[in-house]
Amino acid sequence: MVSSTYIGYGQTILAYQWTQLFAYPGSFITTSGGAAAVSISLFLSYAGVGFAFIMSLLGAYDNAGKTLYYVEDSTDDFLKRYGKGKFEDIIDIEEESDAMQTFLSTFTWDLIVYTTASFFHSFFLIFGGSFAAVWILLKIQTL
Repeated sequence: MVSSTYIGYGQTILAYQWTQLFAYPGSFITTSGGAAAVSISLFLSYAGVGFAFIMSLLGAYDNAGKTLYYVEDSTDDFLKRYGKGKFEDIIDIEEESDAMQTFLSTFTWDLIVYTTASFFHSFFLIFGGSFAAVWILLKIQTL
């Protein structure tokens, strides 16, 4: 046999299996003892909703964690470079004092803007995932 025959057999088997999967009205016993039917496609839709919601929360959690890590790391690098009296020595030198104060002001505002934007992004991820989950649930209910 040629390979196209095997491909045809595979496609036929998969088409049959998918038809059986999505046409099967699965049922389960409810707490009141009755049987409730649920279609596989409806179950997969709810699984997609859960996946969208969970992934948005995980993305927000990862983003917030990395933000805190990088802010802490940059502060640690700053203290390693300018700690142990070096900062005071630079501030005491009149020519370098303005440059150091400008650097500190810029560095602080940069951290504030970065942290605010990053946490805004985290909240956007949570909102986006929640909105998508609710929207999909409403679309499923109208089917």
